[in-house]
Amino acid sequence: MMYEFLEGIEHRMSWIDGHMSESIGVDLGTDHIRVYLAGQGIVLNEATAIAVLKDTDEVVAAGNEAEALRGRTPQAIRLIHPMENGMICDDEHTRMFLKQILSKIKTKNLLKPIMMITVPCGATAVQERAVIEVAQSVGARKVYLVEEPVAAALGAGCDITLARGLMVLDIGGGISDLSVVSLSNSVVHASSMVAGDDFTEAVIAYLYKRYRLEIGYATARELKEKIGGVLPRETTLSMTVSGADATTKLPRKVTVYSNELTEAFEEVTERIVSLVKSALDETPTEILADVLEDGILLTGGGAKLYGLDQRLRAETGIKIFLAEDAEFCAVKGTGIAIEHLEELPGIVHNFHNM
Repeated sequence: MMYEFLEGIEHRMSWIDGHMSESIGVDLGTDHIRVYLAGQGIVLNEATAIAVLKDTDEVVAAGNEAEALRGRTPQAIRLIHPMENGMICDDEHTRMFLKQILSKIKTKNLLKPIMMITVPCGATAVQERAVIEVAQSVGARKVYLVEEPVAAALGAGCDITLARGLMVLDIGGGISDLSVVSLSNSVVHASSMVAGDDFTEAVIAYLYKRYRLEIGYATARELKEKIGGVLPRETTLSMTVSGADATTKLPRKVTVYSNELTEAFEEVTERIVSLVKSALDETPTEILADVLEDGILLTGGGAKLYGLDQRLRAETGIKIFLAEDAEFCAVKGTGIAIEHLEELPGIVHNFHNM
């Protein structure tokens, strides 16, 4: 069945040239990096952020510790988010970030690991090469790349080896990635640079326009996650937040209601709906029949926004399934993929052997 968990998945170590080398799956996202270690499962979930000294570029903090400095960074420190729209935008700081993050993994043997790393569907050869080179620079012996929605489908428990079309929409922080998979290959794929972060930015813009209140990114994200939604809730929720008056710059509080955020999210929601409709138009007739029968799988942290699955169902007339632990599907999929390369050869989007 399309949405049953795969059976018989064993976590095993890889043996290269007579030496044990651990296999690592990495979901390298705009907002978060998640790491899967063969034999252990998900071992790390941190913000994709690094803080460095402005004068020397020395690393001060990485991951969650660095993200905690957002909006309160001292003058001597620079906070950097080295990923943008799901791809590397700063090679050197991505390398520094990845090195710091991997050092947090508690293992006795992380020398020359094999890495399976997620990339967006629309990644160019240059962008893929950047990912490979960064992984090599932190010690990877072999690097495999897998498209984000394909990994997410695996992580959600879908059998992608079937001769049957499966549509997966992965909504991350910086990019929404859609793929129709059949026989372990992506038949149709599309990406849009609109995702979870855009909903957060919509909250910031709405409060500025409606209340002339300036709020921080963390406050906006909290509003989005606690009371936000793309459809009205059965019971209206509210949340009081603090910010700076846009005119006086003095502290001020306002109470925001969930139905206001539904209005604020409309433009971003429409762009995601358009992505799905366009992909449906491009899907071959035979495979489209499979999608209409089986539905569309939603993965990624951005897919958890209240009402998004219902809105997509209403707009397309197709069943929508929100994956369990949606934000962790892709990293789980990298682990499954790297441990079952022989059974799933078609999923590897690119390969490099040192």
